[in-house]
Amino acid sequence: MASLAGLLAVLACTSCSKHKEPENQAQAAAKRQTQESFSATRNGAVVHLEWTYDLSVYKSTELYRNATGQADARDRLATLKPGDKHYKDTLIEARAYYYWLKVTPPDGPEDYIGPIRAKPDEKGAGNYPEIARRYSWSVFRDEKTATISWDFPEAKYDYIKIIRAGSPDPLGFHNRGVEVYSTMEWKDNIVDTFPDPDSDYWYRIEIKVSGEPVIRQGPLGADFKKPE
Repeated sequence: MASLAGLLAVLACTSCSKHKEPENQAQAAAKRQTQESFSATRNGAVVHLEWTYDLSVYKSTELYRNATGQADARDRLATLKPGDKHYKDTLIEARAYYYWLKVTPPDGPEDYIGPIRAKPDEKGAGNYPEIARRYSWSVFRDEKTATISWDFPEAKYDYIKIIRAGSPDPLGFHNRGVEVYSTMEWKDNIVDTFPDPDSDYWYRIEIKVSGEPVIRQGPLGADFKKPE
């Protein structure tokens, strides 16, 4: 009986493996075709991202980017809908940027596709100072707190997020950044109490106007305000 039970277990395992093999091959093919159809075209400050592959084969798809091409400090831009075929991103500096699609198959672990590179704006076609002036904000500190102020154009905002980290490095915000405030008010200020008054802190702001790409600015160091 024990021998028969063992034989049945082996047969079941073999059947499972044969079922999984085509499934894994299908997922690998979907990833390859998504990668081949994923492209970035830059015009000044605007990057047009496109893919022709049908993302509805995935349980979920998200778009990520960073300025290094390294996988350990990616920022999430958006959660994509199954029928999406393109995304428009607005950058605030002329340097190159890298993009990934994070895909989650119906069965299997999540995976990243990319990166693809959006070339730098070498001709300076983008009006980056204007973007920075449009979203004006500041950070000043005292012994125990930081005051973050912003004055943006009046519009419908999905959110304005303030994120604090103990390092200006992108990894600091990616791994240990703390969202300290979120609002839809385009002109306001907040006071953030430091976890450790003896440490230095940096802040980043994320701006999402309804129907527009996310704009990220910073980091700005929390410095003592100079006497006037």
